[in-house]
Amino acid sequence: MQMPTQPQPQAHACAPRPFAPDALIFNHHREGDTEAGVRPAQPQPQPQACKRRPFAPDAAILNFYREGDTLGGHLDDVEPDMDQPIVTISLGCDATFLIGRRTRDVAPLPLLLRSGDVAVLAGEARMCYHALPRIFTDRPLPECLQAHQGDPKWAQYVAHMAQARINISVRVVTDG
Repeated sequence: MQMPTQPQPQAHACAPRPFAPDALIFNHHREGDTEAGVRPAQPQPQPQACKRRPFAPDAAILNFYREGDTLGGHLDDVEPDMDQPIVTISLGCDATFLIGRRTRDVAPLPLLLRSGDVAVLAGEARMCYHALPRIFTDRPLPECLQAHQGDPKWAQYVAHMAQARINISVRVVTDG
């Protein structure tokens, strides 16, 4: 008897190679899903920045967003080792993520982040401006929450996450 297989995570590049070669978004959505500029990635070698020392994050930042909340264009440039990547995990409502270049003079590329997506900023992308200008509260809940919509034990949580987005960002903040 053959067991049914679940869709495997798909890797998507945030931008064409010359734009931000080491920015990736890993998501659990179906192959061929290209909404909001998310493009299937070609297999890529591990970014050079990750080969220098193992990624051992020692801090996590939790960003909580509700309808109307935004995060303006910024650089994450205060960590002592800029060769270490930043890994973010998206939960809850969909959001538009913008990734630009090292200056604000170049228009950013918009990407759609959905619940369960993981974005990795490494290499050149680590020094690019990025922002979160919009949270979508008018879209269906992620499938994992839809399954619990009628369950009274989950009612408060499901109602809350239908109007919120949580981003967990892990990174290295200590030197050495």
